[in-house]
Amino acid sequence: MESEKRIWLDSLKAGDQVIVDGDELELRAVARTTKTLIVIGEEKFRRSDGTTMRGDVWRPRSLRQPTDELLSRCEQLRLKRAARRSITLLENHIRLSRHTEAKLEKVIDLLGEAIAVLDPKGKK
Repeated sequence: MESEKRIWLDSLKAGDQVIVDGDELELRAVARTTKTLIVIGEEKFRRSDGTTMRGDVWRPRSLRQPTDELLSRCEQLRLKRAARRSITLLENHIRLSRHTEAKLEKVIDLLGEAIAVLDPKGKK
């Protein structure tokens, strides 16, 4: 298994998709590579084992090869983050007092539909 990972890490090049595994899973693209490093954004990973170069040992991050299961989990996490951002935006940045009753009723209807989709049995 380790040799398969090593072969995969050795084959990575700029533009390839990888899963960064840390606090959460993230689908990211390789920015560039060197003989010993894989660079993704500002973060550097060792080509030898796919672990991060940063000194934060409490939150180690590593690279994983994308699989259907991991891609599905990444998408679910991405959607959860987007939902959290939208709710935070609604709570903190949109002054509801500035909007008409019609707009507010539409927001209430949309939120009701969203809740029905997320919780079809109406559980709390």
